Amino acid sequence: GRADKVVGFDPVLKDKRVAEARFLRAQYYFILVQMFGPVHLTLQENTAAISTASRTPIADIYKAIIADLEFAVSKLEPDIKKTDYGRATKPAAEHLLAKVYLTRATSSAKETDDYSKAAQYAKNVINNYNFRLLPDYAKVFEQGAGETNDEVIWSVQYTSDPLTNSPGNNAHVF
Repeated sequence: GRADKVVGFDPVLKDKRVAEARFLRAQYYFILVQMFGPVHLTLQENTAAISTASRTPIADIYKAIIADLEFAVSKLEPDIKKTDYGRATKPAAEHLLAKVYLTRATSSAKETDDYSKAAQYAKNVINNYNFRLLPDYAKVFEQGAGETNDEVIWSVQYTSDPLTNSPGNNAHVF
């Protein structure tokens, strides 16, 4: 959408940021399609209020998820600096692609090569990066500094900073 209109910004970095956004969009649609099946799929910016929605076939949603993740794989770095920990990376996109293909393989949208593609992306993550299982599985659940370890492929970073982590809408409490 609008990324093409941004001027004076390093094009390689712009591609990475778009890839990160598409990784996140794929993650969210993957959750939605698993929970609700055919949901409304919007891949273009809304420029006006829209008051209608329609269910998109599951096969089309999976195609959009896969397209976003393949773009992310092609543009994201295999590793990031510790100061950027939590940003999407190439192995994170490959890992999610493996999960997407495995999940699609058991859905009504399955395709004959889903299992082989899932295996390919899973093997990429296992063989091409420095991830490893921790010798003590309890270490995976350590809070604080323990949340950054050799077994973590990608994780959401939370903060207690009230500027970036507000209490949100708590109307459901009442």
